[in-house]
Amino acid sequence: MNLKIYLAVLFAPLLTACESPIIIPKENEGGTANSNFSGHEMPEEFRPNDATISLVEKRKLRWLKSREIQKRIIYIDPVDTHHSITTLNNDENAHLEQELNTGYMLSYLFFDKGSIKYDGVAAKGRFSNDITDSTFMWNYSSGKGITSYLVGHAICDGYIDSIYDPIDWPMMKNTVYGKQVLKDLLDMYAGDSHLVNDSFILHPETKGVSHRDMGFNQVAHYLRDTSPQHKREVFYNNVVQDVVANYLAYKIGDEYLDFLRELFQNHVRIENKMFIELRPKTYYGGEDNNLPGGSLQTRIAGDFYFTRKDFLRVGIAMMRDYQENTCVGQYLKTIQSEARRWTRYEPSSRKSYSHPSYYAHKYGGMMYFDYDGLRGRNIFGLEGRLGNGMMIDMDNSVIIAVHTAAKAVDLKFFMIDAMREGSLVE
Repeated sequence: MNLKIYLAVLFAPLLTACESPIIIPKENEGGTANSNFSGHEMPEEFRPNDATISLVEKRKLRWLKSREIQKRIIYIDPVDTHHSITTLNNDENAHLEQELNTGYMLSYLFFDKGSIKYDGVAAKGRFSNDITDSTFMWNYSSGKGITSYLVGHAICDGYIDSIYDPIDWPMMKNTVYGKQVLKDLLDMYAGDSHLVNDSFILHPETKGVSHRDMGFNQVAHYLRDTSPQHKREVFYNNVVQDVVANYLAYKIGDEYLDFLRELFQNHVRIENKMFIELRPKTYYGGEDNNLPGGSLQTRIAGDFYFTRKDFLRVGIAMMRDYQENTCVGQYLKTIQSEARRWTRYEPSSRKSYSHPSYYAHKYGGMMYFDYDGLRGRNIFGLEGRLGNGMMIDMDNSVIIAVHTAAKAVDLKFFMIDAMREGSLVE
């Protein structure tokens, strides 16, 4: 990395509206793929060339096929009356074109007052499989905000009484999460930092196996006889998200899949099919096992996979609920008004250019609020691994949805600055 680029990255947090985005060079540009990693998720430290990005996209498809064979995928088909989105003019921006032609961005959508203002995907021919409107996108932890949105609908449909009710779930009865208030779990305020990290149960018997590679009945076993820490703060992790996701499956019961179909087909009105992943079935005997493995409330992984514009449609549905002050809109306003101090507010970090959440002051309901430069505006943020995410301006009807291949895109420029200016800076 040359000195100019290094200094730009180092001091990016000190800048306000950058005149141009930070550009991070690729490793071995034009060369062969770096295959020195397992699985289908790009390591966050990679600055991949196009061959490596192609490799990961192929591995994603192989992963999906394997999950289909294992019967660990639930598909939700679209309906004919999908929500129509128009693109007006598709404004040009040299910085966006550069990122899509040579950078790490896979998809960029800037929705402004009913239509798409900027609509871009990675240039054709760059990867072995082109990114299109029918490509499944990996949203990672953006799914936390969608899980929260499901909670709002479950409350409004009568499956759950209130976010202030305790978690009345037999399987979690004797764990850190049992009898806690649902809202504390939605706020990542469960006092569980001594028991879990981002993706693992801190128990000697787990042997480094992710909590998503076991049924939730087995997770409950490893968390048996645990209690919250007395002193709490927001502690971000994937385990508590999946507690909420599986709790929803428990509360909704046999109608769970119909609930998902109603939401995504008739409320969001997706255009293409979407899917969720199921955990493996695990049968864990013992007195702490309140349910046999294999029931749906032990198998929800908590992630949602959409095509790029269907991901945007989720944001549009959330915005519509908020603006029309529906029952779900009132839920969204509640989690916003009662959001807590975000413990990872780090605008001075040299990594902040690729982490919009580092500029957020508050977190609640599994979403981010009160971004630097945007404070006082009703903006909701969803953010996932590698920078995949969405920002929704509830007041001005603007949504920015981004999918990236690596944690190396200047999302401060493409999301926060663009949201503040109402367009991409030239």
